[in-house]
Amino acid sequence: MQLYLKTRMSFREVAVLLASRVLPDSELEERDGLNMGGGDYYSLKSGGTEVILVSNDADHAEVFVPTREAFRYYCFVHRGPEDTLARMLESLPSGLDGELADDAYP
Repeated sequence: MQLYLKTRMSFREVAVLLASRVLPDSELEERDGLNMGGGDYYSLKSGGTEVILVSNDADHAEVFVPTREAFRYYCFVHRGPEDTLARMLESLPSGLDGELADDAYP
């Protein structure tokens, strides 16, 4: 399952907003995505849960979901309970629109 995000914010702004307001007890870490589409991505860790935030564009072909190209970014749970994404969706602030989907991960 993925949480697709539609916004005009930059990748970094979205990551900081998610870490500070949506998952306020999480640690935010920017990572080089050699195994995640060849670009940077963000990891948000809280307890035993890790949520990954990626850019959804053709420049990151390994994680690009063409059927959802209207959404600039998306999150998925790398470790932990899947319902984390539903809780995140419920607490998205203004300027960040989201949609949960069960698309096949690229």
